Amino acid sequence: MDKDGGKPKTFVSTFKLALKPQARTFCVEKQKENGLDTSNTKITGTHKLGIPSATDSRLPLIQALQTPHFKQPLSDCAVCEGSDATFQGVITGSRPLSVSWLHNGERLHSSKTSFQNGFSSLSLTQCKPGDAGTYTCTAENTAGKQSSSAVLQVTETKEIPRTSNHELHSEVTFKVALPKNTQLSSASKNGRQHREENKVPTAISDTNFQTKVSPSKGPPVEFVDPPEQVEVRVGEQARLHCEFRSSSVPVACCWIFNKDKVVVRGSRKSIMSSETQSSVEISQACPEDKGLYTIVVRNRKGSAQHTIALSVMDRPDPPASQPVVSQQSTQSLVLSWTGPSYDGGTAVLGYKVEVRNEGQDSPESWTEATSRCKNTTFHVRSGLQPLGQYRFRVRAYNSAGVSEPSRESECVKMATAKEEKKDEPDSYVTVTIDTNHKAKDHYNVHEQLGVGKFGQVFRLSHKETGQEVAGEVLQSPNLQRKNGSTERDRNYEPSSPPKTGPVPRCL
Repeated sequence: MDKDGGKPKTFVSTFKLALKPQARTFCVEKQKENGLDTSNTKITGTHKLGIPSATDSRLPLIQALQTPHFKQPLSDCAVCEGSDATFQGVITGSRPLSVSWLHNGERLHSSKTSFQNGFSSLSLTQCKPGDAGTYTCTAENTAGKQSSSAVLQVTETKEIPRTSNHELHSEVTFKVALPKNTQLSSASKNGRQHREENKVPTAISDTNFQTKVSPSKGPPVEFVDPPEQVEVRVGEQARLHCEFRSSSVPVACCWIFNKDKVVVRGSRKSIMSSETQSSVEISQACPEDKGLYTIVVRNRKGSAQHTIALSVMDRPDPPASQPVVSQQSTQSLVLSWTGPSYDGGTAVLGYKVEVRNEGQDSPESWTEATSRCKNTTFHVRSGLQPLGQYRFRVRAYNSAGVSEPSRESECVKMATAKEEKKDEPDSYVTVTIDTNHKAKDHYNVHEQLGVGKFGQVFRLSHKETGQEVAGEVLQSPNLQRKNGSTERDRNYEPSSPPKTGPVPRCL
């Protein structure tokens, strides 16, 4: 209380505290006297630390700056001469960030550098030995900087010396210092040397050799006697093999099937390659494997390619038609048929004709009438008996094997001697070719019976008499140009109507 005895008085003292600004966050706690509210205020940078006022509560929250950091540093790299190389690192830190690159301590000015979303990269194309060394990436901001380094190794291309069977064109210069008063020998026309008065000593002192060799440049890749075609049978193993010489290593090989499909390893295919050869092996070859196989060989200096044709041979299909019988007699007849629709990938070499006797109670087994028939017709002259009953069938064959048999012919009954004599014409008939009419003017054309040597064979019936004959239609370009006709027919009329099967051909 004061001297007057009144109420006590309250005195308030104030002070100011000044601190040096720092790049970190300070936290000052503000409390009201009545204890109803408590809050924190963060001050960064150059804010002064003091008693917060009512305006301090409106200050924003500001994060502290982070120095750059390589979350993923650069990695060392080793490449061959002519290849590409890339360095890449992941950088974190406060933005903005400045990124620069150094090569062996010198600043690198390249358009192949980039920095996006924290990823910094440097790309080098077609590296040379001079590009080898240490590469450093430096990241910097206002809070600091950090660097990461890596080493690039460039392996020079190794030259492969050529073999002895390749001529090496060189330019060689020799400089030889000989003792004074020494005369060299001269060469004559036949290549022999004539000795002069003084001989060159066998041991020469003070001799210097200077050699300059400049070999000619050959192709980057050269194939050695590559095959042009490979033939295998169905089910066999096919091997496509190529040897080559390369002027440099490494060497890359690739096989392409029919110019559009890369050959890859599989259950039936295997690929083996080295620096001097490459091969493809196909087990259990099938018709789908046939085609063109192209090998492409590449090195650092260029490439070359070669194509091999693979043929997968299979047995031909059976003949397309059953054998048709004509010109029948007591002990002979003529068979005609149509060749197979598919030859198996290689030419048909011939046909095998088989016969079976049907006259007995139980038919006999099939026997070969011939195994070397080269055409689609065959004249059977032996093994047939008068009044005998026979069936025929035909097989085609090529270099891969023999086909399945064709459909069996109709049962053929041979004639007796009496019937054969009756059917034979009494005398020869002079035939005049009618160029003004066609066979269809006199005959009705029915089903095809087979294929003859010169055309197709049809069953014909005379329009007036009803007589049946076999007619072979021939193509005649000369008559076609003369009167527009595409067929020429020559008719041989028998002396009496036939009794069984088609009778002599109508040509």
